[in-house]
Amino acid sequence: MVSQLRINTKSSFQRYDVILLLNGLPLVQIELKTLQVSPRKAMQQIVDYKNDPGNGYTNSLLCFMQLFIVSNRSNTWYFANNASEHFRFDADEHFLPHYQWAAPDNKKITHLDDFAEAFLAKCTLAEMISRHTVLVKSR
Repeated sequence: MVSQLRINTKSSFQRYDVILLLNGLPLVQIELKTLQVSPRKAMQQIVDYKNDPGNGYTNSLLCFMQLFIVSNRSNTWYFANNASEHFRFDADEHFLPHYQWAAPDNKKITHLDDFAEAFLAKCTLAEMISRHTVLVKSR
């Protein structure tokens, strides 16, 4: 785990709240907001970071990022990384497919602590990454 990673480039300054590494690769980014701030703002922040020409997602090991998690502690969402042309989001309108984790009885698990206990368990997280990872990209 890496906390508060900062990447400075000629054109930007970006700070990533939490990066989870699996087998040494940064595969999961967690963006945290205060309770008063909507997780949509964290989604918008991730999209803005990805659209920045000097972003860490193309100029560092963050290019391996597969999954994003956003939370304001009471509402937690996750979504897969995607190519820039398919990675669109507007805080007022949803264009980015995002999901909430659910218990076996289909009750949504939205609180960050409960979500982390269920979703970030090694086997669950590895399974989710294997489902969302694009292994081969062709044009």
